[in-house]
Amino acid sequence: MSIQREGAQFSNINYLTAYLGVREFGYEVELFRWEEFDVLPITRECIVSGGIPVVLKALAKLACPAPFLPAIPDSIAEFAGRSTWAATMGAVRSRFADAVTAPLFFKPLPHDTKLFNGTVAREFRDLIATAHLSAEFPVLCSETVDLVSEYRVFILHREAIGCRHYKGSFRLFPDFGVADAARRGE
Repeated sequence: MSIQREGAQFSNINYLTAYLGVREFGYEVELFRWEEFDVLPITRECIVSGGIPVVLKALAKLACPAPFLPAIPDSIAEFAGRSTWAATMGAVRSRFADAVTAPLFFKPLPHDTKLFNGTVAREFRDLIATAHLSAEFPVLCSETVDLVSEYRVFILHREAIGCRHYKGSFRLFPDFGVADAARRGE
């Protein structure tokens, strides 16, 4: 197994967990940095653990089609608490060019998900970090929501197998009735 790292450390808890798990089973683990990826001996028998760009690059190296990863699957869109739509950077810039407008969250579409972090723009100057992107560059937009706590529920074969706190107040626990309804597609 090959696991991505940054410097001498794991870049997040998921990579450390993968490392500890496979090591516990006695498998050989190779750690690599992004700059070292191209020299990794990637085979169909080698599991690669890393960020989305790393996994997509590993699939491409194996000539495997990458799965489509929607930001919010249609089956659970009603649970998102906000509307989302596809747009372009040009449309986002136009929205803020001349008028005062409501804040807007935007991020790259799933195939470019790590090109830049999702951003809330409140005024034109909030778009500076994306100035290098063409007007035609596609993005996913949504209304903004006030997130006070973020948890992720992990689903395997339509069953919840875990839950992890990511940001905000850990004291505000998710409503598992809503999580169960979303996983069942109700």
